[in-house]
Amino acid sequence: MEESSRLIAVDIEGDGNKYVVEAPQNKNSKAALFLALLATSLVALGVVYSSHDKPASWKMMKLDEAATKLQGRFPRNYEFFSHNMYEEAGFQADIDANEDDYAKAVCGYPTDNYEVFVDSKAVKKDLYGSQGYTVFNLDCRDTDGMDLMAWILIISMNGDIVAGTPLVARAEHVTVIDSSTVLYSTVGGKGAYLWNWRTGDLEREKFIPDAHTIAYIHSRDTFYGLLNDKEARIHHSPSVATEYDHEHGDALWSFPPPVENAHVNFLSLSGDNLYLSMRSAHALFKVNRMTNEVDWVLGGLSGTVDIIDINGEWIGAGGKYQPWSFQHKFQHIDDRYMSMFDNHVDSHREFIDGGNSRMVILEMDEFNNVAKEKWVHDTGDQATIYGSADLLPTGNVLGNSYHQVVDPSDPDRKYHVNIWEVTPDNEIAWRVGFMGRNPWDPEDTTSVYSKSVVDAEQPVGWLIYNAERFYESPVVHEPCVVRAAQQTIRIAVFNSVKAQEDLPGIVRIFGENSKELLYSKEFSFHKAWLPRIVSIPTVDAGVRIDEPWVMVVENSFGEKTAIHLGSDLTRVTKCLDMKYDWIFDDFDYHREFEEKVAKKGGGN
Repeated sequence: MEESSRLIAVDIEGDGNKYVVEAPQNKNSKAALFLALLATSLVALGVVYSSHDKPASWKMMKLDEAATKLQGRFPRNYEFFSHNMYEEAGFQADIDANEDDYAKAVCGYPTDNYEVFVDSKAVKKDLYGSQGYTVFNLDCRDTDGMDLMAWILIISMNGDIVAGTPLVARAEHVTVIDSSTVLYSTVGGKGAYLWNWRTGDLEREKFIPDAHTIAYIHSRDTFYGLLNDKEARIHHSPSVATEYDHEHGDALWSFPPPVENAHVNFLSLSGDNLYLSMRSAHALFKVNRMTNEVDWVLGGLSGTVDIIDINGEWIGAGGKYQPWSFQHKFQHIDDRYMSMFDNHVDSHREFIDGGNSRMVILEMDEFNNVAKEKWVHDTGDQATIYGSADLLPTGNVLGNSYHQVVDPSDPDRKYHVNIWEVTPDNEIAWRVGFMGRNPWDPEDTTSVYSKSVVDAEQPVGWLIYNAERFYESPVVHEPCVVRAAQQTIRIAVFNSVKAQEDLPGIVRIFGENSKELLYSKEFSFHKAWLPRIVSIPTVDAGVRIDEPWVMVVENSFGEKTAIHLGSDLTRVTKCLDMKYDWIFDDFDYHREFEEKVAKKGGGN
């Protein structure tokens, strides 16, 4: 007979700290429960129950009392949407086809199973263009942290499922290479895939990378990932970054890191440089791909870059204390900014100073060899592993996390995993919470339970490795006009997807009635959604007051966004009057242009 278990909260050490205790629930389950209750009674009588006397089959995890308290982690002004993903025929069919009764019991959740809280104004801001979609892997795991079922989901901002597909094995890193194509890599050597969510077409790649991270380089038609070698397969700790040919799957280049057990969990690129997020080293390594030499190390004991934390405290380089630890998705945005998800956990799986996992934006000064924490968001969750922090075109930051315990009775702590969108002012703009059954005892719908394998870091229940935003076409900040000797229209443009390199774009202006092309200008979208400014002199554009203008922004995938400007530019907001809600308070991209105009004797 298989042994199942039940978790109860017990003050075993007599110090007021409660532990989640896993007691076997087989034919001796009543005796096990009796022992747990007896332990509590003995403590009350002043008899301390020694941890050395625990039955070997019992497991414990400290229960964070604060975890069950509502922390108000919701948007201030939100609309609420509740969804049942099993209303999608494909998902229910996947459940029905599973022959494992335990998997059906744990992963099936026949009522509304995920909830969305959205502040539409905080999410949309002044963006023109299509609504955003969010893509991620969602998988369900047993009490050993092994996946039972897994899907890729794409949801709208209201939480509607736009598309989804079941997986042969759970994916870890999920990304998008154009607005129709999702790229993901699965665990267990099951391969990397390109999935067209509009057509359902699925292409398995000819190479088999590790699952932690994968990227596509448009200009070279190659992939970057991690070698699925023995270290990666046995210890789930990949180290060797590799470039793969798309057509044949051949390895074109590789970089074995200079530290042992590096556990690379993300890679990002910029020109000839590769940036490796090494979890075990608590650091980001900048590698020159032409020489395979490390230029600098940001974080960890081997760090070469000085660090200033969010409180302005000088940490220095390579010291024992570092602001972040065992991070995920430490990535290059540009040569000035980096982002990461700081799991904030130590090598003993304890959270440093009792703190929570954080989403972090760093500002880097390579000339002076110093980096400072520019923006930090305390998620309120304690995620031992996984997580992300991506800058969005609005200036908001998208991420995901989970907590160490689930409390079905707590409106804030009833979720297995959360997706967050946070404003620069640290306000929640969007929250998606996924609920699930207790994997330790699927019939127990009321007890608080652990979210991790006891005495290990692997989480249980429903999980998300990373979440990524994309759009159906380019998005644009509200156009503005520079009132100078020659009026200029300015727009900040963003591609429909994040990439690992700047990609080409073009802006065209047409007469709305005549359809006549009045002006066109080529530019490059910023790879990671920093604003890319396009300026259009109205004289060169052949302004005509007899018909309105239409501005069309197009990317290299043929995706287009149209903006109706009208014929009266005096009605268009002056650039100096525009206010942008950005983490980078010193990054006023309009002001820089205005100063150049002023030097040339322009107007206001």
